[in-house]
Amino acid sequence: MTTHQDNYSNFSNNHIDKDSYSLIAGQLIRRIREYRKISQSELADRAGTNTSYISTVENGKNNISICKASMICNGLEIPVASLMTMLNCIYESLQLTRQQSGD
Repeated sequence: MTTHQDNYSNFSNNHIDKDSYSLIAGQLIRRIREYRKISQSELADRAGTNTSYISTVENGKNNISICKASMICNGLEIPVASLMTMLNCIYESLQLTRQQSGD
């Protein structure tokens, strides 16, 4: 079983690399989509993209641009600023966790 810490193993020295950031963003997008009970297909239609792209984003395999993030946020009916704020909160939480663990 993979833990959250395993998912963020590329986070070190108070820095998060591109791959970890993509994974965190993708997981957040998936959680919002599932909370809103929207399928990947429906989100893809709403965002003007395809299901394969949504899947790669949610799996952290795609470093999305702000333009694509905006399209996905429109599909999720949330402001881009809200997504960025949530990502920032996750980042700060990970920083604090690392500092407290002495890494």
